[in-house]
Amino acid sequence: MKKTVVLTALLTAAGLRAAVTIEQVTTVSAVSTTTYMGTNVALDSLNTVHVTYYDPASQRLRYTKLVNGQTTWSAPINVIDQPVSPRSDMKLSGNTPHVVFYEIDATGARAGVKHTQLSGTTFQSPTTIQSFVSTTTYVSLAIASSGRPRVAFNNTVSSATVYAAYNGTAWSTETVRISSHPTAVALDLASDDTPRLAFLGGDPVSFDERWGYMAVGGSTPTVTGFWFVDWATHPASGLALVVDGNNQSHIFDSYTAGGSRWIEYYLASSTGGALNYEFVDEGSEFLSAAVSGLERPRVVYQSPTTGFESAAWNGTGWDYSVLDGSAAVAGVGPSVVYNRFDHYLTTYYTTAPAAAVNLQTDANRGLTLGGTVQDFSAAAIPGALAQLVGNIATESLAAGTGTYSKLNLWEGGYTVTPSAAGFAFIPASQFVSLQATNTAVNFVGGPVSADATDNLFDPSVGETMAVNYSVLPGPVLVRVYTLRGVPVKTLVDGAHAAGAFSTTWDGRNDAGEIVASGIYLIRIEADRLNEILKAAVIK
Repeated sequence: MKKTVVLTALLTAAGLRAAVTIEQVTTVSAVSTTTYMGTNVALDSLNTVHVTYYDPASQRLRYTKLVNGQTTWSAPINVIDQPVSPRSDMKLSGNTPHVVFYEIDATGARAGVKHTQLSGTTFQSPTTIQSFVSTTTYVSLAIASSGRPRVAFNNTVSSATVYAAYNGTAWSTETVRISSHPTAVALDLASDDTPRLAFLGGDPVSFDERWGYMAVGGSTPTVTGFWFVDWATHPASGLALVVDGNNQSHIFDSYTAGGSRWIEYYLASSTGGALNYEFVDEGSEFLSAAVSGLERPRVVYQSPTTGFESAAWNGTGWDYSVLDGSAAVAGVGPSVVYNRFDHYLTTYYTTAPAAAVNLQTDANRGLTLGGTVQDFSAAAIPGALAQLVGNIATESLAAGTGTYSKLNLWEGGYTVTPSAAGFAFIPASQFVSLQATNTAVNFVGGPVSADATDNLFDPSVGETMAVNYSVLPGPVLVRVYTLRGVPVKTLVDGAHAAGAFSTTWDGRNDAGEIVASGIYLIRIEADRLNEILKAAVIK
């Protein structure tokens, strides 16, 4: 099959994609080029990048993260300080990472498929989903809308593909199918939280054949479709499944034919049927997939000829991109996700210059968001702050010098709100869809307040009271009312520039008559100001 390899800076309908960036996440003790070592990447709503990876020397599953606005990855921690299988999966519930893995223990005391989640700065003590003694098992994780995990795995003892659900206190497990040579599993959930499960296994009748199965269901997924995968040698196979917004399942698998590996794509309907087929490429068993907001799939994998590669569906065919063509790419255990702008993030291993986990993305990053916070004379406001919220943990930026900025941001949606004691600002806040550096998110403000002086007075002897107010530019209304809300006199009704003003009330109504003794209300209405003062008229 002829294919065209293109650069990773792709022209899209929305314009030119951002430049691709690659960085080392962390080093590991060693990297195999043939044996699976899993990485998992996830991006939360605060644009924090979460990564789990396998370190073969210690057989530990480790976790690190890159917080939005920072450039240094957190110090890696163990998901569990026990030997685990190289295969794992991570998904987010809100912004909390959940992880599923197989813990290795030859004695059987601890062996089994386990689940844990991050709590603060450490992972919780794992819960056991199912116990059995193995060294390697395939696992896949999905998170329901309730925030509770669902898991699929292959039990190498019973040759069963198993689906498990957590109800908040305990795990339930259901055998989906018993088959010879059970290997890869891939799980995702439809919009109603019903599972979509793809898995590979041999036909119990024809032991020299292996099949791919698609299962859909409630508490126990039911096989609704199948396809032929490989034969004879039964090597481990790659498998990925992701459900789109239309509840269609996008499935990628790799299989061996004539000593070569190939990657296939199947599209299953929302009910699990109608497995439409597309050939993808030559490639290894190590693959991962994601679906864009346009419901178009992307698969990342190791190509035997060009290195670490991606195939993205463009609506009529595959766009192929060499993500990393260096000889240092190991190709084992890649992972890929999309962000809200349909830019990808992928993790993978390399062997040089050091054995390491790497992150590559075409997302806009390293951006600066900033501007000015000044008064109406363009002077700084001591003590001013600019609060930043949105796709980042809430942060208050110093703006007392007249300017503020936040560096190293990922593309996303951010709202900036200025503040200073006794001040109001125009505009009150600004939302920015940040996809390029923006240092012109500016605010201008001034004092906003109202008070009264000499508000105990006798108008019959010529005494008056003063109403003092500071406002932003715009219309101002100052009016006197009785305690029952009946208008007495309008003192001010007109446009003002920003600044401090004062008006007086002589204790008379609009007809010029001195009002009766009693308590009166003076209401000041302006932009960001709605104040009620009291006045006492005596005679």
